[in-house]
Amino acid sequence: MASSFNYEAYETLIRKLERQAEANPGAYSRKVRWLTYAGYGYIYLILLLGLACLGLAAYSVFFTHHLHAVVVKLVYVLLVVLILVIRTLWFKLEPPSGQAITTSEAPELFALIREVNERLGGPRIDHVLITDDLNASMAQVPRFGLFGFHRSYLSIGLPLLQALSKDQLRIVIAHEIGHLTGNHSKAFGLIYRTRATWSRLLERLEEEQRGWATAIFAVFYKRYIPYYMAYTFVYARQNEYEADRQSAVVGGPAQTAEALMAIHIHSRAENRFWNDLFHERSMTADVPADIYDRLKRHWQAAEGQTHVQAWRSDALEEATDLLDTHPSLHDRIRQLGVDPADVTFKPQEGASGLLGSREAELTQRFNREWASQVNKGWSQRYKEKQESLLELEQLRARQDELEGEELLTLAHLTERFESSEAARSIYETAAGRDPELPAAHFHLGRLLLELQDDAGIARLERAYAMDDSAIVPACRLIVDYLIEHGREDEADPYKAAFFERVHHLEQADEERGALHANDTYIPHTLTRDELEALRKQLAGYSAIRKAYLVQKEVQLEQHDRLFALAIQFKRPWNTQNDDKFDAELLQSLQTSLDFPYSCFYVLLTIENYKFGKAVKNVPGALIYEK
Repeated sequence: MASSFNYEAYETLIRKLERQAEANPGAYSRKVRWLTYAGYGYIYLILLLGLACLGLAAYSVFFTHHLHAVVVKLVYVLLVVLILVIRTLWFKLEPPSGQAITTSEAPELFALIREVNERLGGPRIDHVLITDDLNASMAQVPRFGLFGFHRSYLSIGLPLLQALSKDQLRIVIAHEIGHLTGNHSKAFGLIYRTRATWSRLLERLEEEQRGWATAIFAVFYKRYIPYYMAYTFVYARQNEYEADRQSAVVGGPAQTAEALMAIHIHSRAENRFWNDLFHERSMTADVPADIYDRLKRHWQAAEGQTHVQAWRSDALEEATDLLDTHPSLHDRIRQLGVDPADVTFKPQEGASGLLGSREAELTQRFNREWASQVNKGWSQRYKEKQESLLELEQLRARQDELEGEELLTLAHLTERFESSEAARSIYETAAGRDPELPAAHFHLGRLLLELQDDAGIARLERAYAMDDSAIVPACRLIVDYLIEHGREDEADPYKAAFFERVHHLEQADEERGALHANDTYIPHTLTRDELEALRKQLAGYSAIRKAYLVQKEVQLEQHDRLFALAIQFKRPWNTQNDDKFDAELLQSLQTSLDFPYSCFYVLLTIENYKFGKAVKNVPGALIYEK
């Protein structure tokens, strides 16, 4: 049984590390680097030991002039480990995507970037990219393999340029460059590569299904990674504060605080823009062809939106938590030495004019790309909208006789196309008619919290008491609600339940992520009709000779049965490429078979001999034979 995740212990560790980082930032940074080196060090240690053992094996053969079977097996094992490690260490970091822009095209923008970079002593910026999101970022990509000279990329979103003033944009660019001043760049790059390296290594080991190889790393990994993640979490958060201080060097503390507030307000405004655009009550048949032009007008209208003050208040009330490395807006402003109550928001003229001659062309390009990306989904969604409206009309005509799922569907459609208030009344009816219907309590609780009514918490608790699948979404809603109202202590038990459930699901996914010959397999539990339907489908494959169906015995999420369908097959006599034939057969089984449960499809080739033997020993496994 997988060990449970201890949220309280993790939180205690994070708080302890935060105090260490605050007391001595330099010493903490050195700890993080040495911890990072340890991750690489262990991999290289295994690599060196493997090479040393191979050398000893070669030495033994050279002097004894005899190749022992034990030596052959040892060499094979070591070669597999070495190849896996080398393949894992050899990967390329791809540069960020975006539309490149040059100095000659946007001289004012490059002058601003150059001014900020020289002020902070940042790295040379090799490429400036314009993206389609409300964001800015800096990235450094090695030119020569995993290590080597770096190219620096500054990415700036067109919506960000439209929303922020020139002075606010200067502060945002200073923040991004601030991440790369001093040794921050090298440290973050090394941290990222270590995380990626470990993740890739374990994935490869699982793909190869080498239990002995996984064990070589598992002992170290299980102890190293939790501490590494905690240390780097705190380091990343401290780096955010440091980048804000760099922004203040360029723009001043008060102006930096106002820029942070503006970004937060514009982010909320952007969410509202997209929600309104895709809102099914007002959705039109045609895809908008001027979406980024609309966005530009939307930023300037932000001051007139009645919820701006509410967004500002909500932002300042949110507390820093362990779900994000970014500190809360309140804490970031405080760290600048500014009173959050003094920070205001007022829309200003955007800085997109800095793009010069490229502004119109980039706007049109992003308009076309967005329309092309959403066109198919938009049409399908509009068609589904019309069908749903018809279903809503039909269900409303029978509302008095509806129960269970049909009543929930009516409530859901009412909320989509009419109002939350009307839907809440139907959810209440559903919960009253069937008190054991968790979805009714969940949605009723969700809507009550939107109305700032604490009664929603009890409804959500009732929902996840009846249905474990509601734990994560319900606890997330409760935690957000309590934090929003400054009740962080009350949120702690729900945070703990959230993380416990997430960890449980991660362990369940790991348990269900692969099949091994030494797993426990039990007879399948299909009904006679389900089995007959499967047999008819298998009969349509001329290459299949026999099919074996079993279930993998799992310890977690046992209600979700996990099947394995093992296929014994014969290739046609004129097959020219065995690997291609096998891959196409497996792909066809995975995509074409109508099987309603989670299932692995395995071809019984010589490589899967042990697995095939284990499956064939299960009583009743043979379900089809030609």
